[in-house]
Amino acid sequence: MTREAQMRSSLPLLLLALAAPASATNRFPDAIRDTLTLAAPPACLLCHTSSGGGTGTATKPFAVSMRAAGLVPFNEPSLEAALAQLDADGTDSDGDGVGDIDELTAGTDPNAPPGAGEGEGEGQGQGEGVGEPVQYGFGCTSAPGMPLVVLALLALTRRARRRC
Repeated sequence: MTREAQMRSSLPLLLLALAAPASATNRFPDAIRDTLTLAAPPACLLCHTSSGGGTGTATKPFAVSMRAAGLVPFNEPSLEAALAQLDADGTDSDGDGVGDIDELTAGTDPNAPPGAGEGEGEGQGQGEGVGEPVQYGFGCTSAPGMPLVVLALLALTRRARRRC
């Protein structure tokens, strides 16, 4: 195999390696679940204003508190440290008297004070000081550029096969 052929065959691997960091923040819901020993990872809507996440959408009160506690995008250790800081400080992003970490472990949303939405305790068996139920499930999308990477790899593969 010539050097040029070796370089072409390694190009897809290089593209995948470069694309991998783009999805690092998508690991945050699983890291929150693992760090706090939750039954399921929280949805992206815990921090983001859209279920797809994305740049500029992590503006909910919990996300603001996490950034203030040292959260850095694409940095899982900073996520774990920020969660520990919120717990140590008893941070209460929605001002309902229950700390964010306590709300997450109880399965309620640290962004929503009681009465937000359907009314305090209605149909949920919730009492004073407990927010709305948090949505669980990995609702984030994969890295936005991944389909383009896949298409580029397919195009390169087809082009390389034509030359052989």
